[in-house]
Amino acid sequence: RDYFDALWLTLPRMITILFVASILVVSFIIIGGVLFRDKFYYCNDRTVTLRANCKHLYVTNNGILSPRAWENGDPNFDSIISSMTAMVQIGTLSNWGEIMQQATSITEMGESSQDNQSLYYSIYFYVVIFTGSLFLISLFIGLVVDAIQKQKAGFVSDFEMKWDEISKKM
Repeated sequence: RDYFDALWLTLPRMITILFVASILVVSFIIIGGVLFRDKFYYCNDRTVTLRANCKHLYVTNNGILSPRAWENGDPNFDSIISSMTAMVQIGTLSNWGEIMQQATSITEMGESSQDNQSLYYSIYFYVVIFTGSLFLISLFIGLVVDAIQKQKAGFVSDFEMKWDEISKKM
């Protein structure tokens, strides 16, 4: 019950942090859309690098005859919904490495992705992870721990306070 009361008392500050977090997430979604919209496309035949050449049939590694297709990576930043999906995966650290690998493999429009062609895009992912997964979660945890400590401080008796002062002097 004490923990619930402490959490209840922190509700106004938690709402403020949630508001700031939502502003950050929306801004990261917009920045991701600007940086990565329509850039995660690739040819399913990895030997083909240009979109114009990504047609007809090819033989896969398994020996199966398959049509070439210009495909979009999943998730991507082409719409708000897919950007939100990508942001949830990055923020929860679920498959964020695959999304970053897609981003760092971006080449020119109309060209298939190639590994490590745009390493500077990794800065975006590190900033999102640091800000979302580390900084904001630390704020929430710190807020809850502070509230619990303040709540417990109210239940200390006079004898316990005097004992604490004497033990500090020793």
